Order: sequence, then C-alpha cells, then structure tokens
Amino acid sequence: MHENKYSLAWLLSTLFKHWKALLITGVLSIGLGIGISFLIPPMYESSTVIYAGDVRYFGYAYVLPDAHDVNALPRPIGKAEDQARIKYIASSGAVLANVVQELNLIKHYKIDTSEPGALDRAIKKLKKRVDIHQEREGGVYVGARDTDPRMSAKIVKSIVKHTDRIFANTLREGWKRWLHSLQKQMQQARQNGDSLLAKELYSKTTELSALINSDFPAVYVLAEPYIPEEPESILLKVVVLSFLLSIALVSFIIILKELFHSA
Repeated sequence: MHENKYSLAWLLSTLFKHWKALLITGVLSIGLGIGISFLIPPMYESSTVIYAGDVRYFGYAYVLPDAHDVNALPRPIGKAEDQARIKYIASSGAVLANVVQELNLIKHYKIDTSEPGALDRAIKKLKKRVDIHQEREGGVYVGARDTDPRMSAKIVKSIVKHTDRIFANTLREGWKRWLHSLQKQMQQARQNGDSLLAKELYSKTTELSALINSDFPAVYVLAEPYIPEEPESILLKVVVLSFLLSIALVSFIIILKELFHSA
C-alpha cells in the first residue's frame, strides 16, 4: 500500500484539492503574459547575402553569372578565404563602430552619452542584434533586427557599405604589392632585352594599376535589404509560456507541501 500511495491518482487528487489556487494562478499568469507581450516591442529583421565582388581580376573574387541568367549564382574562381575574410570584416568592431556612428545608434538605443563608454555599449547592443554567418552556397548572410523596420534595413546597408570599403582597401594593398613585383619583373625583362615579356608585363601592370585606382565593387550584394513587414505576434507564445511555467511552479510547490506534511 505504501508503494501505491504516491501514484498518479494521488497526484491528480492532490492538485484537484487545490484547484482554486491553480485557477487563480492560471488567470494571473495569462494576465501577466498579456502585459509582458505588450511591454516587449516587436523586432523587425532585414537581411541580404553578399559575395566577394565582381572584380574579375586574377581570380581574386567571384565571377558573376550572365545577367540574363536570373537563377544562376556567382561561381568561385579565386581564394577560398575571400568569403571568410568578408565575414570577419562585416562582424568586426571597426565596421560596427562605423555603423553606430553613421546611423547615430547611440541616440537610437537611448544610451546616456554623459557616461563614458557609450560607444562601446552601443556596439555591444548592435552586435546582439546582427547575424552574420557564412552560408553553404559560399555567400555571407548579413541580417539585423530592430524595433524600427526602416532602421533594420539601414543597418544592413551600412554594414555592407563599410565591409565593401575595408575589403576593397585590403585587396588594394595586396594588389599594390603585386604591382610592384610585376614592375620589377618588367624592368628586368627590358634589361635582358626580352621585349615580348616586357610588353606582356606592361599590359598587366597597366591593367592592374587602373584597377587599383578605380572604385571597384569589392562586395557584390545579391539583393537590396528590404524593409520588413509587421512581424509575427508573440502574444500567444508569451501567454502560453507564462501559463505553463506558473502552473508547473505552483503544482510543484503544492506537491512538495503535501509530501512534507505526509512524511
């Protein structure tokens, strides 16, 4: 008999004896859930996918498909680490700091500027609201959440813009070293009387020099970040979660009390 004392039937009957407490708890938890859901502002998310840009030079980036082939994706021809570098740059403190300053997110996040470290706090808050990761297809996903739908799209655009600028400067530095090497080879070829090689190297150095000084797109944007529509309501999820947690907690307390008194 002692083994069957704490059966399922005993558990249900114990809880039924305290049905008033459970009912009041359920009603209060539903009201609490509704209140919390109204206090939590909706979050809007905007996103895009970026690739190493359409540089088409020495295999440094991605060759884009024909403009008429709308279903095609960029095809990698160069360094595999290009996408990893883009992800690293996009999520770096340098880019996020520029985004905060460009969009005045310190004010947008209502951070007190009279205290030191306002910029760092804004960067940390922004970092929690962005999602930057590599996708299987080779692109880098850039997403941002905000209570203002237009701001979420602006943040994505700003991240892409500053990533493009920093990545372009990184490529330029590498190309400048390459250009210097080609120029030395061209001078050596001229000294050796190899006019054919010197002419070929001159063509390459001219093309590379023009590219370095051009405003080339280091980052290719698959689609412009959109302004998101109204997000899915969290009211039902919050109410259900609040109800289940509160009922479970009160039930647990009731069972413990009954076990303590019957011990």
